Amino acid sequence: MIFSRVLHYHRAYPREYALSGNVSESLDALPRLSEVGLREGLRPLAARRSVASWFYLGALALLLIGLFLRRV
Repeated sequence: MIFSRVLHYHRAYPREYALSGNVSESLDALPRLSEVGLREGLRPLAARRSVASWFYLGALALLLIGLFLRRV
């Protein structure tokens, strides 16, 4: 029988990717992120709202009115 072998090339990861390692001092000196810090200085933006749901509701109402008028 012939068995195929899969060979993988494993290269060492850079030190930045070592999640189980210790944090370097240069990164530890940076200020910590927090929810308050992320939202600080942001102003609310005006956003458009979709009117698709109103059109769906109107289409359903017209469908029901059409069905009712056919029965009368």
